[in-house]
Order: sequence, then structure tokens, then C-alpha cells
Amino acid sequence: MKKKILKIIGLFLLALVNAGGAWPAALTVNYADIVLDNLQPGIPTSWLQSTGSALGVNNTDALGANVYFEILIPNKNQLKAGYEPIPNVSWIKPERISFWLKANETENLDLIVYAPYDQKLFGRQYQAILMAYTLAGAGVMQDSIKTMVFLNFSTEPYNREALNKKVREDQTNDKIVMIYPKMTSLKKVSLKRRLDFSRLVVTNNSSEKITLALYAVGLANTPPLARLISFKNPVIELNNKESKSIDMSIDLPLLKLKEGRPILILIGAKDTANPPKIGQFGLLIVQFN
Repeated sequence: MKKKILKIIGLFLLALVNAGGAWPAALTVNYADIVLDNLQPGIPTSWLQSTGSALGVNNTDALGANVYFEILIPNKNQLKAGYEPIPNVSWIKPERISFWLKANETENLDLIVYAPYDQKLFGRQYQAILMAYTLAGAGVMQDSIKTMVFLNFSTEPYNREALNKKVREDQTNDKIVMIYPKMTSLKKVSLKRRLDFSRLVVTNNSSEKITLALYAVGLANTPPLARLISFKNPVIELNNKESKSIDMSIDLPLLKLKEGRPILILIGAKDTANPPKIGQFGLLIVQFN
């Protein structure tokens, strides 16, 4: 009888691990409240690029785990004075919404904020919740961490001359990796074929060799792209002052989009240091037939 009970318990534990990949799990993060200031409607903002630090998620358990991110709308009791609930959770996009995290390892991620242009957003303050969690068997939440995200929009649009000056300064800054062009638009693209794209170029402006990891984030209401976009070289090594093209493919038929609906994709690059300190991105707008 005792052996039978132990066998049942063993099978139960194995089922939990196989079903959720996260039994048990203990998450920790390297961030508290996330605050982004001077946001501009219609212009993406990268947490890594803005702050020089990534969102670190650590699995302190002896077992690996599937980690998930979700953006939640706070209730009235959770709101900080002067803040409104975020109108659309799609404004906030973690670099990845799910990933496998090995035991006692840390994953460092970027966080992208993008709100479509609307004059009504200037001067507004919004609040959201970023939740990182794991799942045990049968989809039961095993471990979760909730962090408040505060979005503070600028009171007025960027001055075009000042913005151009900042871009020129970035080009001469020897500590910044650059991706050009900053925005590329592809028109009359067919949804029935795979899109191969290589117009973006990443440049190492520093005096040292650097290794960069590439990632893609679909902005606004664009569906998750992690499994639909592939980079020919997801990790790029650049010597000082060297440039390389970013070769990528998008399996457009799998997006299941309606004809004519454009998508906005952020192509990012971050250094592979632990934790990363350098981040840069370019934008790709795809318009369909």
C-alpha cells in the first residue's frame, strides 16, 4: 500500500512538471516600480535604452520553469494619486511574453512602451501592472510578482530641431550602438508569402568589440511575433566601428491578419553582458495589399 501511494505521488509530481514546466518555482526580479517619463504618443520608448538597465527575472529554484508576462489594469484602490488606469494594455510590450528559465538563472529583458499618436495623451499619467508568473500543473498559477508601471506623457510634442540634434549627438556618441534607418516602411506586401528583409543596419560606434542579441516586438495591436520572426544571425559580433545588416524573415501567412491592416514592428539589439546596458532599436512598418 505504501509503495502504491509513493508511486501515485511520483506520477502526480511528474505530471505537474510536464504540464506546466514550473513545479515548484521561486521568482525574483531586479526591479521595483517602473517609471517612464516624457513619453511621446506615436514614438516607442525602450526601458533598456532609456535607463541603461534591463528587467531581470531570476529563478531561484532547483527546477526550470516557464515564465510568463501579463499586463493588468489596476483597480481604483491601487491607483497612485494623479494616475489613470491604462486605456489599452497593448501599449506595454515585454521583449518576450513567455520563456523557459533554467534553475538558478536570470533572464534580462527589455520593455517597450508605445501608444498610438493622440493629442489627448499629452500631459496624461497612466498606471498599469506588470505581472511575472509561472504555472504549475493544470495551468494553476504557481508563483507571481506584480510590479506597478507608471507612464508619464510629455506635456507637449518634441521640438523637431531638438529631436534632430539628439539624433546627431547619438551618431557621434562612442558608447551607443545604432540601428539605421530609424524607420522603414514596406508597402503592398502580400500576406500569402514569407517576407525576407535586410534593410536595417546595426553599427558599433564604440572603440571595443561588442556582441549583440537581436529581438523583435510587435507594437500596438500587432500579434505576438516571437515564433513568426527569425533572424539569420540572432547574435551579432561587431568590431569597433563595424556595421552589419540585420537579415530577418517574417512568416506573414501565420499572422492571420486582414488585408490592408498595417503592422508596426520594433527590431531591437542589446549587448549580451549580464546584465545588458546598451539597447537600440529601429522600426519597420509593413502595409499589405
